[in-house]
Amino acid sequence: MKFRVAIVLVLLAASAVAGSLSAPSRAATAGTAPADEYFGRMKLSYLGINNSLKDASIMAGDHTTFQVVITKIQWAEDALLDWQRKYPNDPQLARSLYLLTNAYLKVWTYDGQEKATYYLLELRDKYPKTFFGKQEKANLSKGLTLHVYGASQPCAPVIGEPTPTPAPAPTDDLKDNIHVQVEPGPCFTPPPTPQGQPIPVPTVPGPPTPGPLSTPAGVTPTGKATAPGTTPAPASPAPAHT
Repeated sequence: MKFRVAIVLVLLAASAVAGSLSAPSRAATAGTAPADEYFGRMKLSYLGINNSLKDASIMAGDHTTFQVVITKIQWAEDALLDWQRKYPNDPQLARSLYLLTNAYLKVWTYDGQEKATYYLLELRDKYPKTFFGKQEKANLSKGLTLHVYGASQPCAPVIGEPTPTPAPAPTDDLKDNIHVQVEPGPCFTPPPTPQGQPIPVPTVPGPPTPGPLSTPAGVTPTGKATAPGTTPAPASPAPAHT
C-alpha cells in the first residue's frame, strides 16, 4: 500500500513539474501566429503573405501601375491586417509591414503612395525597436520621395480637345521629410473620328443602264449617208423567192 502511495506522489510531482515548465512556453508563444493558421479572404498564412509581397515586388520592377500586381498586393494586405488584429504582438509583423511598404512604394498611383506612407510611418512609430522599424526611421531621416504619374497628354496638340484632368497626388510632408514628385504620364494619339460614330464607307458607282438605241441624224438605218434636207426613201422589201 505504501508503495502504491509513493508511486502516486511521484506521478503528481512529475505532472506539476511538467506543467510549470510548459506554462511559460505557452505564454511566450501566445502572441505568435502559428504557421498553419490562415488569414484574410484569400486564406494566407504569414509565410504566404510574405511570399506574395516578395513576388509582387519582383513583378513590379522599378515601378508599376499594372492592376494584376496591385491586386496581388491588396490580397496580401487584407490577410496581413487580419493577422494583425488577431496577433497584435506578433514579432513577425514588422517584417511583413516592411515588405508591404516596399511593395506599395513601387505602385506609382495616388492610392499606392498613400498606403506606402501610412505603413512606413506605422512601422517606424509602432515597432521602433525592431530592425525594420529602425531601418524605416533611417530612411526617413535621409528623405523619402513619392512618385505618381500625372494625367496622360495627347502626343500632338489637338484643337478643341478638352485638357485632361490632373491625376491626384499626395502632398509633401515636411515634418516627416516626405516629398512628392509627379512623373509625366505616357502620351496618347486620339482616334481620327469620335468614338462611337461609324466610319463612312465610300459608295462605288455601278455600271450605266443602257437606254433605247437611236440613229444619228443624216444616217440611214442601213448606215448610208443622205443629203441634208432630204428624207430617205423607205427601203424596198426584199423580193419573195418562188
